[in-house]
Amino acid sequence: MTGQCLRGDVRLPAIFGDHMVLQRDMSVPVWGTADPGEKVTVQIGDHTATTTTDAKGQWMVKLNALGVGPEPCEMTVTGKNQRIFRDVLVGDVWLCSGQSNMGYALGISKRGKEAIREANLPKIRFFVLDRKVAFAPERECTGKWVVCRPDAKELQSFSSVAFFFAEEVHRRLDVPLGLIGSYCGGSPAQSWVSREALESEPALKYYAEKFELARDTMSEANARYTSEVLPTWKAKVAELKAQGISRGMPREPLPPGRDFRVPTVLFNGMIHPLIPFGIKGALWYQGEANGGKGREYLLLFSTLIRDWRVRWGQGDFPFFFVQMPGYDAKNLEWVELRDSQRRTLSLPNTGMAVTIDIGDKTHVHPGNKWDVGLRLALVALHGAYGQKIIFSGPVFDSMRREEGNLILSFQHVGGGLKAGRESPACEKAGDPSLQAFEVAGADGKFVPAEARIVANTVVVSALGVDNPEHVRYAWTPWPEPAANLYNKEGLPAVPFNSLEP
Repeated sequence: MTGQCLRGDVRLPAIFGDHMVLQRDMSVPVWGTADPGEKVTVQIGDHTATTTTDAKGQWMVKLNALGVGPEPCEMTVTGKNQRIFRDVLVGDVWLCSGQSNMGYALGISKRGKEAIREANLPKIRFFVLDRKVAFAPERECTGKWVVCRPDAKELQSFSSVAFFFAEEVHRRLDVPLGLIGSYCGGSPAQSWVSREALESEPALKYYAEKFELARDTMSEANARYTSEVLPTWKAKVAELKAQGISRGMPREPLPPGRDFRVPTVLFNGMIHPLIPFGIKGALWYQGEANGGKGREYLLLFSTLIRDWRVRWGQGDFPFFFVQMPGYDAKNLEWVELRDSQRRTLSLPNTGMAVTIDIGDKTHVHPGNKWDVGLRLALVALHGAYGQKIIFSGPVFDSMRREEGNLILSFQHVGGGLKAGRESPACEKAGDPSLQAFEVAGADGKFVPAEARIVANTVVVSALGVDNPEHVRYAWTPWPEPAANLYNKEGLPAVPFNSLEP
């Protein structure tokens, strides 16, 4: 029986469906509901597990670790009725989450249309959750698994970052990949963290209190929305139209029950229903909505990662993320948030894709997601799959003073340092083409510096700073002139400030 379930039938969440990918090499959780006391058996090939539902009709089994098979298989769930899930693959499942840059559609991204035409990749499957704001943890989500083919209409709107990531990993490893898209444009990080985790951190507890206030005053907020907020918005729109203004209209305010900016509500509605579906790891592209609280983001983001890991119960699974790109933000908080992302690498099994060079000065949604996905893939191929590859651009390591200069050393130089991603390797001492470096003396006042590559170090100096003590690179929301230190593999250097270890 594969159609609509009747009352009392064995039921499973929507994350289990035809064309799904199950996580290899680990115990596979499968769960659902049926009548209280009903015997339920789950079978995949020669792997079988049986349990009995509890008093609420809930059940869960864990199948022994599955290996990658050469062909799709079926998963059968049997109780008083039988559910058969067809065309099931065993491979690696990645949870892809964040805000609009993670959700940026493949159909409108750079190289996207070409990628769709060539996307005959049946071993890649994707599942996108519908947006769901919830004030209590949900057990169910909506969505379906889709096979990656050019004629799959859902591919047009799927995450371009996730697609390009999967395309590269699959090309290198030929392993089936499942991508779970759980993202929401404009969402702040606190919306994706459980109330309990926010409450456990004194500096974040106020977010838990905001959630509780929104939950407990929903009736009053709905009444105010209907009587005041919505009419005020309509009147403003009418006024602007009467003045002949048609662009830049204020957005329609969200009803209280659909406001995804409330802390915890996206965790409840879009993460909790997935737990404990087996995953290889998580990909995260978010930060813009927290751009005004850059320093706080270190604790907030770290709390999110720990929260998800504890709740999944898979240990410190890989968690890889995108550092904020260059953008002409109007305050230094953007830079501080970018550095908070770098500092999050102190957590085990994390990795970061740098995008300082592929942003858009005037638009928070840069169209080049191909490079983002590729760089995330390199991070994963190294961090999750153990490949000995160059996965990072230069990372500031140390410096020494020498005759009015600072000599900077880096990790991850790969085949060597160079100025400009597309330029020939800078092999001549004294090449003046490096940009976006600044130095400061003991007073901490930074000024633009001259920088050159010498034997895989960078030598920086500045007129008027005879005894430089500090250096920083790309330490502005939109580096201008452009940040252009790379390794020869074409990966950009991580922005840094020697005052910010």
